[in-house]
Amino acid sequence: MGAIVSRLLTALILLLLLLVASACDKAATNDNTLPDGDTDAASSDGDSDHESAATDEDDASSDGDDAPEDGDEEIEADAAEEDDAVESTPPTCEAGAAVQSVSGLVSDENGAPLKGVSALLCVYNIDGSSACLSPVRSNTAGQYIAYVPEARRCVDHLALRFLKSDDLDLAPLACPVALGLGGEIVIEEPARLAKAGPTARDPLGDPTAAHRLTANGVELSLVPEKMALYDIAYEDIDLLVWDAARYGWPCFVDSADPPDGLVAFAPEVAADDPDAAHLAFPNTAGLDAGTLADLYLLGGVSTYTWDETHIEEGQWARIGEARVSDDGLRIETLVGQGLPALTWAGWKRR
Repeated sequence: MGAIVSRLLTALILLLLLLVASACDKAATNDNTLPDGDTDAASSDGDSDHESAATDEDDASSDGDDAPEDGDEEIEADAAEEDDAVESTPPTCEAGAAVQSVSGLVSDENGAPLKGVSALLCVYNIDGSSACLSPVRSNTAGQYIAYVPEARRCVDHLALRFLKSDDLDLAPLACPVALGLGGEIVIEEPARLAKAGPTARDPLGDPTAAHRLTANGVELSLVPEKMALYDIAYEDIDLLVWDAARYGWPCFVDSADPPDGLVAFAPEVAADDPDAAHLAFPNTAGLDAGTLADLYLLGGVSTYTWDETHIEEGQWARIGEARVSDDGLRIETLVGQGLPALTWAGWKRR
């Protein structure tokens, strides 16, 4: 029963995040988009814990220093919060790092800047509490900045989640954030949101039966009725087989210890059953039939394994095993150990 409740909560949070991000895109008068060349935007404290996607946008006010260019909206932030964000004396913390803000760039897979991407900063504090803040949006240059509320500035670790609600073909991405010395953290490497598809798929038939989706040799076996789709259609789900040789590794992968295969899904969807979503990679490593490999999953919005272990946003976690098929052609997830969520998944030889 606990597993079912967790899956339902996960699905509801995913839906809520999509609705919030969509509202951000539509509300031009309540927008945290940065104007070109500016470096100020604001985010507010989230609800209470790591499962909470933000539900409110910040009240608006502009600093008035720079006019927006090319139709970009001016910066909007709660005046009191903005004063906190630019305070001259950084906070001190007995442990962890004192973080005031996190900023960076977001681009497509080819490096072109993306405007209107929601950047959601998740803060894990030294006292064990955590919250995901209200999303901010990238400007025409792909720039974003999220301010950390004063009450949450003593940080143990951080993660950023990127989502473009008006383009479900872009695979959502979650990235761990290096704290360094804290303060005003600037992430030098752009976060890349890549477009999934095209995906070949079985026509939708009996929703209780498995349907096959394939892209570049990777196969997803999906039971639509056992996925928390809500307002997402089976036909909306696409695969992106990541080409590291062309694009490099995404932000959550250790380039010194990368997976042997990596695939992203768009949009992000939770599974309600351990056999609802099974994945098979081509056996490009030439491993012998029956060989076991490690299976990994990226933590997204409220992602849990089947034994109820929480995978935090931006965490690249081993979740189980995969096995080389009897014919030696594929590396497959095991029966009863399918993917708990469609975020990013990969395998690695032992």
